[in-house]
Amino acid sequence: MSFVDGERKLNTVYPPPQHVFTWTQMCDIQDVKVVVLGQDPYHGPNQAHGLCFSVQRPIPPPPR
Repeated sequence: MSFVDGERKLNTVYPPPQHVFTWTQMCDIQDVKVVVLGQDPYHGPNQAHGLCFSVQRPIPPPPR
């Protein structure tokens, strides 16, 4: 995480730090079967919030 912390000092990085591990509030690590790395489903600022292929209201979903 130190790399990301450094990038946050120089650039805008999404999701915000408090949302990076949002998924851990939704399921137990023992139940995880697949992890997708390197996917970029977001097309605009403030869309990423810690869950892949998801946006929070009132942000409109990205195009398919």
